[in-house]
Amino acid sequence: MGPRLVLAAALTAVLLVVAAALGSTGYAGNEHEEASAAQYDSKVIICHRNESSAANTLRVSTEGAKAHLRVHDDDTAGPCDD
Repeated sequence: MGPRLVLAAALTAVLLVVAAALGSTGYAGNEHEEASAAQYDSKVIICHRNESSAANTLRVSTEGAKAHLRVHDDDTAGPCDD
């Protein structure tokens, strides 16, 4: 074997060890988990009371909650106590 081939094999082995130590194969999975968790950060809980006086706890976006509470006077921010 020539010296160049030995050097290339040694560098490849070192790079594989470094990549395994840094956990580079799991990076994409961690990024996905953070993105899916982030979608719930902008959600809020509201208590929706319908005409039959039953109460339902809803989880909606911040903007959706603002619009919902403007239209439904009996609804409140936070979970239903019923």
